[in-house]
Amino acid sequence: MLIALVGLIYLFLQAREVWRKSRLLLGEIETAAARAGEASQPSSRPTDVRET
Repeated sequence: MLIALVGLIYLFLQAREVWRKSRLLLGEIETAAARAGEASQPSSRPTDVRET
């Protein structure tokens, strides 16, 4: 019984670690996608065109 309890605690801790890492990775992917989206959109700032 004690071995089963220790095993369940170990599995819980492993699952929690995998969950945390997957959330971090998902956050990085979303951040990268947002940056890529910003880079692909034209800038809203007016361009500085000077006549010579």
